[in-house]
Amino acid sequence: MPLHFKNLAQHRNYVLHWYRYTLRNSSRYTSSAHLQCRIRRITKNVLKKHKADMSSWSVYILLNEIKELNERLISGDITWVWDKLSSTAKAKKKRKNILEVPSPPSVMTEDPNHIREMNILHQYIKERQKELKLPLNIPNEYKSKLLLPLALHNDSLKKLHRLQIQLAQGPPKIHLNYTSAGRSRIWFIRSALNKGKRQSKALGRLIRMEKKQNQNILNYLDSCQENSIWAWHEAVWEHYLVTGKILRNEQFTSFFHENASKSREILGGTLISTSTPVQSQPPWSNLVEDWLHPIKSAMKILQKKSVERAKYFDQYRRKILMDGHAKFFNQKSNQMYSNRLARYKIMAEQDLPFVTPFFARQNLPSVLKSRKFVK
Repeated sequence: MPLHFKNLAQHRNYVLHWYRYTLRNSSRYTSSAHLQCRIRRITKNVLKKHKADMSSWSVYILLNEIKELNERLISGDITWVWDKLSSTAKAKKKRKNILEVPSPPSVMTEDPNHIREMNILHQYIKERQKELKLPLNIPNEYKSKLLLPLALHNDSLKKLHRLQIQLAQGPPKIHLNYTSAGRSRIWFIRSALNKGKRQSKALGRLIRMEKKQNQNILNYLDSCQENSIWAWHEAVWEHYLVTGKILRNEQFTSFFHENASKSREILGGTLISTSTPVQSQPPWSNLVEDWLHPIKSAMKILQKKSVERAKYFDQYRRKILMDGHAKFFNQKSNQMYSNRLARYKIMAEQDLPFVTPFFARQNLPSVLKSRKFVK
């Protein structure tokens, strides 16, 4: 029986000598820390991988390669060393890709329609068992051939009853709704034609944009508050250098709270007239006014912008929605109701008298679907 290479002391010492020699040369003849790390890592991985190699020819080739690697390091041929390491790493990746990856086990996906029918059947059996109209143990053949058609028929009867109630209530009404975006109220028509997923995408973009702009205004007000504190400290310092007197914080507090409260009230829903007379200001110097005037101007601009947007949406409600849109949606809702009522009358005369649960084309679910009352 041949003896393995790792059991030969001379072979182990020889390989260990070349490994240590390579580590020393990588630190001595290369100045790149990245290259030194690559040499150590790849050499260590190759030695571990071929540790149990029984082929003498393979071991001979690897020893020659590590010998040539050290010669190139000593001669300063860094480009060859880098390419050799790259080719070794690529060859290792290719061997991994050659291995066939077992395909995952195929999973049988059920039809969503079948799952829905099974849920209806389960609820139907559960209700009948509570009423003591069905036994506890029912064969699967009876469930699929006898009880499933009855369960679907019973479920469709509930839908037909809801449909009759909706038609008896008359045409669907339209409503004038709004959503708040700060001071602004964005008005829009809500009817059966544009509710849920049918809502206009342009309306959704408008609402999101207005809410984002209002949040930006609130963020700007917070920024004005922070900047006003720094401006006040600078003004107090310069006022002290000029006059030798220190201003009191109460003066700054009255200024800020007066302007900030007006801005918050306008953004929150209480409109303050811009023609309100300005209260008498404390006797500040022109130097202090120069520091705080830009902040007051910025807050007035934010107030004006919010008021203008609120006026725009109020005019939009009175001039556009109430004049044209409401009438349009009302006509469309009445037309939709008339078409639906006509389809129901045709179904009641031609299809409902001949409904039977056990025929695929004449059962109640098929009739409701053919008349477009269910999807």
